[in-house]
Amino acid sequence: MSTDADRRQTRYLQALAAISGLAAAASYLLAAPGPQRAGAFCGVASCALLGILALYLKRWAIERSLKSSLAIVGILFGLRLIALCVGVGLSRVLGIGAIAFAVAFLSVYFVMQWIEIAYLASPR
Repeated sequence: MSTDADRRQTRYLQALAAISGLAAAASYLLAAPGPQRAGAFCGVASCALLGILALYLKRWAIERSLKSSLAIVGILFGLRLIALCVGVGLSRVLGIGAIAFAVAFLSVYFVMQWIEIAYLASPR
């Protein structure tokens, strides 16, 4: 593992932490206290955890080939879609805000998607 790859991974993790922190702060300020705020926090947390998984899978794929990198992008999209559906379903069962969950999850996802694309496109 090269030091350049380590620096790229560190920058990615810092961006993920910053985006997740900003989204959590926005959730606290914008979502109504109670179920809506809890749903928003769960959405941010679940997307951030998938972002960490995405980092390691994309790093693994970059070391292999372009074909595997593109496959991982598709697989991660599917995993996030499943996580969103399961999260919305569970939020309804748990009594937390399903819409707040979805908005928070997708907000973090859309920002992180561009950062992940930059991660894949950056020179090795």
